[in-house]
Amino acid sequence: MLAFGPENALPSFEWVGKDIAIELEKQHEIEFYRAEQFEIQSNVIFVVKIMPSLAWIYHQKQKNKTLIYIPIDYFSRPSELTKYSVCLSLFDGIFIHNNRLGDKIKRYNKRLFFIDHYLKYSLARQPAFKQDGFLLWIGHLEYIASLITTLRKTPLKFPIKVLSDLEKLQYYRAALHKSLQAHGIDWTEERLDNGNMNLCGVEIEQWSAARQYSYLTECKAAFDTKFDSFAHNLKPPTKAQKYIFNGIPFAMDKGSYSSEYFHQLGLNIPDITDTDYWLSEAYFNQIQTFSAKYKVQVLIHSVARSYLTHLTTIEQDNYERPRLPAISGLRVKHSAVSVVALLLKIKEKLMQKLS
Repeated sequence: MLAFGPENALPSFEWVGKDIAIELEKQHEIEFYRAEQFEIQSNVIFVVKIMPSLAWIYHQKQKNKTLIYIPIDYFSRPSELTKYSVCLSLFDGIFIHNNRLGDKIKRYNKRLFFIDHYLKYSLARQPAFKQDGFLLWIGHLEYIASLITTLRKTPLKFPIKVLSDLEKLQYYRAALHKSLQAHGIDWTEERLDNGNMNLCGVEIEQWSAARQYSYLTECKAAFDTKFDSFAHNLKPPTKAQKYIFNGIPFAMDKGSYSSEYFHQLGLNIPDITDTDYWLSEAYFNQIQTFSAKYKVQVLIHSVARSYLTHLTTIEQDNYERPRLPAISGLRVKHSAVSVVALLLKIKEKLMQKLS
């Protein structure tokens, strides 16, 4: 029996947790649990993204549960890794989507296993090469500042279509304004007659799964760009996978992890400034050949199987499990006083052990 949680409305939980659980349900009994739900029947518990409390982890370890953590992109700054160092050390295994993140976590836990995101958005058939057409950018509003800045520096000769979560503009407006101002770009905003938004000269459409599918089918090529930051460098390569494994010519920043991920598989992703190669038929054909060879590894049944393969390794008899420090006179209870007292003692013991 396998447990997945904590259940929440984040797309990442549905993608990495719920969808995989449903696939595994063909062969295993599945249980979903809520945040800080202490009593869980399953002996194997997958913790997707949201870090639980130390008290919760300690409670599950006392019951000899196997705990697997899947951080995805949970850590946005170095201080958060330090903050959760003790929690990280107690997991029996950590599944990572980005080896750069693994390099930072391994000082706290060396039981690391790479997994792919499965290809959630897949076209029914590979596209044909297009001499003309539009270039596609899809991403969250938090990355729009990078897109706008890049297009100011590197104008592209083909029209561009942009899909984003415009419904969240009220929450990102101030941060976008500040970020663009730092790059010398004044904030402008206009609601267009067609319902789209024009932000600093870039027309943006509301994302939907249907519109994304249509544009993936129709576009000539796609690209991505992000500012160089701790959080962005630790993102999984999901966006690049979505385009490349659907046979769409893709370009992005050379320093990104996505570029590194595909380079290790033998594919060099061009920078968006290299339009002659990025938009060429030769690169298009290379993408088709690459996708035909490697796409199977990101199909949901392959990714779900990798969860079980890594779990088998973790549960081998000769595999060393993290041990809880002996703490006499205290048990996890559901009162605030006992939990606080326990956490203080656990942290003291484990920090000594880590040192």
